[in-house]
Amino acid sequence: MSLHLGHTVMLMDRWTAEGALERIERYRVTSSHMAPTMFNRLLQLPDEVRSGYDVSSLRAMSHAAAPCPIETKRRMIEWWGDSIWEYYAATEGGGTSVSAAEWTERPGTVGRAWSGCATASAARSCPGRSTTSERGLIGGQSAGWSFPLLFASLTGRSGHG
Repeated sequence: MSLHLGHTVMLMDRWTAEGALERIERYRVTSSHMAPTMFNRLLQLPDEVRSGYDVSSLRAMSHAAAPCPIETKRRMIEWWGDSIWEYYAATEGGGTSVSAAEWTERPGTVGRAWSGCATASAARSCPGRSTTSERGLIGGQSAGWSFPLLFASLTGRSGHG
């Protein structure tokens, strides 16, 4: 999509943690997409390597593809700040998203449903009701289709799964 919008697109032949940091700094990358595994590899770099690169250009670093461990997400937000965005989605067309600020207030949340998509959560121990720090199924509905999104931590707050 970025290419169609006229944005500069930088591709890597082979992704490495330090190579990603080098390109973020050199090309002043503003947005990208990563999986939690990539975050883990970045965080495994020595502190002096991580702090040696300027990542201040980042504005929107989306991540998905797998649940992100709470400690990994916390450390990435400490390092990359408000550029971190998480989403959960289904091929059927619906999902949730959460900003770094919202996630910091409710660690483990999967965020709010996208516009036009309804979500419902059901904790394992009490179907139809979620409680803080409990894991359960999050389902979605969009354009008349119902589908499961994922198992994830539930916060028990309205609008957040």
